Amino acid sequence: MRIKLKIVTNKRLLPVEINRSVISFFKYTLKKYNNKLYKEFYENSNAAKPFAFALYLPSPETVSDQIHIKDNYFEI
Repeated sequence: MRIKLKIVTNKRLLPVEINRSVISFFKYTLKKYNNKLYKEFYENSNAAKPFAFALYLPSPETVSDQIHIKDNYFEI
């Protein structure tokens, strides 16, 4: 199964470590939606998770500790 999320932002600046923010978003959402599955994945095991993600950033430019994107959105 594939899911595509389009995240619209107020700013065109993202932190360089945007992947950590995305993982945090996934964990928060899973905990709210299915706490049992959250505990299985994150509280009882350090094993690899059965999912992956990739980011699409429109025309990214890295400047020091931020990523400037062309448009005010990115996709997961």
